[in-house]
Amino acid sequence: MINLYDQLKEYCGCVDVTEDDVAEMINVISMATCWAQSSCETFLMSDRAEVIDLPLCADCVFKFEPFYRPFDPESFKFTFVEIDGINETYTELTDWSYSNIDGVFRIDLGLDCACIDRCGCDPEYKLLVEYRAGYEELPDCILPVFCNLLEVIRSKNNCDCTDCGCESDTPESITYATGDIVTVALETDLGALLVNNYKAQLSSISLCKEKKKIWGFVV
Repeated sequence: MINLYDQLKEYCGCVDVTEDDVAEMINVISMATCWAQSSCETFLMSDRAEVIDLPLCADCVFKFEPFYRPFDPESFKFTFVEIDGINETYTELTDWSYSNIDGVFRIDLGLDCACIDRCGCDPEYKLLVEYRAGYEELPDCILPVFCNLLEVIRSKNNCDCTDCGCESDTPESITYATGDIVTVALETDLGALLVNNYKAQLSSISLCKEKKKIWGFVV
């Protein structure tokens, strides 16, 4: 399986693909699509962790749906955590299964199926889930978007004061680097249509909860 850099270099053709530009694009898209839940986290395949507060009345079998997708079903590790004052007890759970029908994990917590009384100083119970998730290769349908974004980033990074007019006193007189058609287009009505199209296509890898808005921040 080829890595993302090699995939883009092979697919994007005439676009000058560099590792630095690819790394910058990965970080930008990871933030926009809510993959960056912690510092330096991206949509690339890597180790993930979630901590789940178990409900007051925990069922014998707890259903868990991973936040990060796609994921490797064989990589999951479930740990039952009991927090009693300053003491923490970790118990690895081995009795669990994954359902391809509804896309959830069913985990036997090893409890007596009764309500957990958390009044006063009673222990807390959490479920620690560790697994691998993310993309090693991008879906073919969004590769054209990534190639166009790489071209924008490359143009920005190659811009200097001579070509881009950064010494200009007024914004109206700013010029663009030679051949930087994409940046010019992105500031026109056509650019707005392209951005909307990019959002629609990138929604296929987005983890943002709002379906109508894939971006994790305002752009």
